[in-house]
Amino acid sequence: MLGDTARQHARVMEAYRLLEGLASQKPDDLLYQSDLATANEELGKVLLDRGRLPEALSAFEAALGIFEKLSQKEPRNTDWQRGLAASSIEVGAALAEQGNGLGALLAFERGIDITTRLKSSNPLHP
Repeated sequence: MLGDTARQHARVMEAYRLLEGLASQKPDDLLYQSDLATANEELGKVLLDRGRLPEALSAFEAALGIFEKLSQKEPRNTDWQRGLAASSIEVGAALAEQGNGLGALLAFERGIDITTRLKSSNPLHP
């Protein structure tokens, strides 16, 4: 199991570095930015599984920041909004693991609020 986590971490880091390079070469390409945010989320999950809480939180916060920018540029894009909600929840999970209950609660509430808004504006969309 531990070897699987190490391999997973190596693969996620490789993908992250590639996406980071592409996103930095084309900062106006919203799809590259979205892919980078998703890579940050995946990196955060692996780091969280490995007990590297501060690094996981940083990765989740980076994803959150990217999805916030994307959502501001295209507020009607439900993919960006879902990414924003998911990143908020991931930040909450990392904060909870670190013992920051209030910060976790605020992040969870934000993610739930975004999800509720998405669901009410389009009940057929997951």
